[in-house]
Amino acid sequence: MLRAQLWLDASDAGTLFRIAAPQTYAKRRKPQAYEARILLGLASEGQMPVEFSSKHAFIEAIPHLNAFNLCLRAAEPLSQSALLERWQSLRTQEPELFSEVEVLALAYRNLPVYAATEPCDAPDTNRPLNLLPASPAFSTQAVHSLADRFALGREAARNVPSPRKLDSVKDRCVGSLPEQHLQCDIFVAGAGTGGSIAALTAQAEGHQVLVADSMPIAGGVGTAGLISNYFYGHPGGAHESLDQKGESLQDSHTIPTPRGMHWHPVGKATAFHQKLLDPSHFIPEAIIYGAKREGSTVTEIRIATADQIFIVTPRTVIDATGDGDVAALAGASYDFGRPGDGLPLSYSQPAYYRQMDNGRLGLYNFDAGWCDPTAPEDLTRARLSALAQYRTLPPEGEKRLVQLAPLPGIRQSRQFHTRERLELADLMNHRSRASSIGVTQAPLDTHSVDFEFEDDETMFWLWGCKSFRHLVHAEMPYGIMTPNELNNLWLACRSAGISPAASYAARMQRDMHRLGEAAAYAASAWLEGIPSQQIPTHCQARLDLSGARAPVSPPSEVDPLELLDQGKPSPQLWKLYQNKDKYEHEMLERLRHPNPDISWLAAVICAMWNDPRAEARLLQAIQSKEAGIEAPALSRGPFNQHIDVPNWFLAINLLRRCGSEACLPALQALAEQDGNCLNLRTSLALSIERLHNRIQDINTQIPVAKLLEALVHDATPDTWVRPSRSIKRTLDGEAQRPLPQEPVGIDTSEDHRWQLDLAVARAAKTWDIPSPIDIDPYLADPRACVRKAFQDLLSNQ
Repeated sequence: MLRAQLWLDASDAGTLFRIAAPQTYAKRRKPQAYEARILLGLASEGQMPVEFSSKHAFIEAIPHLNAFNLCLRAAEPLSQSALLERWQSLRTQEPELFSEVEVLALAYRNLPVYAATEPCDAPDTNRPLNLLPASPAFSTQAVHSLADRFALGREAARNVPSPRKLDSVKDRCVGSLPEQHLQCDIFVAGAGTGGSIAALTAQAEGHQVLVADSMPIAGGVGTAGLISNYFYGHPGGAHESLDQKGESLQDSHTIPTPRGMHWHPVGKATAFHQKLLDPSHFIPEAIIYGAKREGSTVTEIRIATADQIFIVTPRTVIDATGDGDVAALAGASYDFGRPGDGLPLSYSQPAYYRQMDNGRLGLYNFDAGWCDPTAPEDLTRARLSALAQYRTLPPEGEKRLVQLAPLPGIRQSRQFHTRERLELADLMNHRSRASSIGVTQAPLDTHSVDFEFEDDETMFWLWGCKSFRHLVHAEMPYGIMTPNELNNLWLACRSAGISPAASYAARMQRDMHRLGEAAAYAASAWLEGIPSQQIPTHCQARLDLSGARAPVSPPSEVDPLELLDQGKPSPQLWKLYQNKDKYEHEMLERLRHPNPDISWLAAVICAMWNDPRAEARLLQAIQSKEAGIEAPALSRGPFNQHIDVPNWFLAINLLRRCGSEACLPALQALAEQDGNCLNLRTSLALSIERLHNRIQDINTQIPVAKLLEALVHDATPDTWVRPSRSIKRTLDGEAQRPLPQEPVGIDTSEDHRWQLDLAVARAAKTWDIPSPIDIDPYLADPRACVRKAFQDLLSNQ
């Protein structure tokens, strides 16, 4: 429930007035017409068709982009397909004006326009005193543009009464939106990357399908998110026919693919809507806010739009919301975030720019920060913060902003507890599954650099094996789509039963397409009465027909000892780690090898085995500040940043697995240095926390307390850091390099002092000693992930 002293209705539909002041709402004015816009780019300067205007079409020049908006007016909102058809028709009728232009973008919503009306002098006595209008529907001014709407908002803000004038406002019952009851065979929650394919596949199976999405268009991150390319993921499946239709639409409507991309969002989104047989089966701009279940069966879903409430009675449900909203509302259990600090992957706020020297579209896509996408307030905070980052871009220059993605690029969310699970080790070991619905293949694309907060195996792979860019793969089991508590719901989104670390790789668009297709076949089989234990086999037969289960060529076999004996970190170190019985003798021999690169790698493997004999070699690396070999190309991050760390830094983190009280003096000496960077301090705190499991001497509490005090005794110089950076450059005292995906001038840094304070407070709690950290301010931090991390610390006391 949302409570507020003051309510401001800035919706075009007047939704709040419809609920709280129905008499006033009944007197609202209706739009004069609806305007749809296509942004068209000119091939060269000086060709602006400024004279063009008709009853149903006109242009708005945008000279700094060498482009113009083609505005098409209609009595009712135009669908994307109708909009493109009108554009095609105009291009044919006016070849001299439109033959040398191409589609850059289009507005996904039609804009209602209003003519000026006579003001009413009579006071409005029907609305609550604390409900103020900022909607065009209740204004008397002419409202045609976004600027006109901004002006209404400013005027409403100026008229906000002081709090004392609202003291007399009392709680009262208000109305609600009208309700409509719907039934369907398959309800697809979310028409994004997985949901769009699920809906089309279920429709092709002959079932009555209902789809709802928060956006006005389908396609998710590949359309509204502007990430219009396949970053890895294994090809094959039903989505390829949708891609082909999108390509055909682009060719016929002069919609060029942006530089470095595989399609234009307009083409792919329009292809979906054209393939969906009945547009009335798609509920756009909808919020799913409730679900009921009887036993393990989801029986009802509640959906809100600006105009009404839909109460859906589905026979089966495909949850493709990204965050698994329906599954969560139905009570399914899940995990969230990595173990060290609870953070998910960072999000992005993509945008298209136009390269002015050649007219091509390009993509800005950089790590903008972190958020909890399951918390509406935090998602709003993150969205506003990311949009504000673009305010620093100069309006003039070689790259000029064209379009901000209406969807932020959320990479990770809930991870549900399902009947089968995909783990990090499955990817590294290329595991096959009897219930396989297809292969996932990608690098472990973390978009993080502070791997001390990851689980140990992830840290080992990225810092020990130095293999960020190495492709890993595994077969995805059918059971990752089925939450433990539910029997008629399938997950077809990033919230499937995948461990947080494994989801760094198994989250690509092709993976979500594959989940959507498989979920549709599973729901269809369930409706046909096929027994649950036979549904995976049924799905496999259908997926084989579409090519979604195409195999991956196995990697060539390499002797892992041969590479280790060259002193080279590589993915083959994982094989050594996974086969202790086979390689233990060889590792202990190499632990004493005269070549420091070989003995170092042996120590890393032994540390991962929790072998205390690795401690001495790790301490040697710390005391000598051993750098190690030059980072291989495989260790470069997603934006080609240097994510590797020196040996001595990794040694601090590995001591959590093999250390004893003997390592405390070395860690104390490091902690007492002045000016330690953030990640050195957090690594020390996290290792101290874990060493509690290995050190039983109660007398160790005193030196541990001193060590934790030392970590916070002076100011940390780099608490404000960007998501994408190089820890090694910070340790070496070097300046951070700009990343190619980050526009010059954009500042993505935020305060990460909380990570250090969390690690220190948790270590103190683990050792049962007084904490030097006051956590109360963090319980009111505006960032939901920060608040939750410290709330969890309190709840575990």
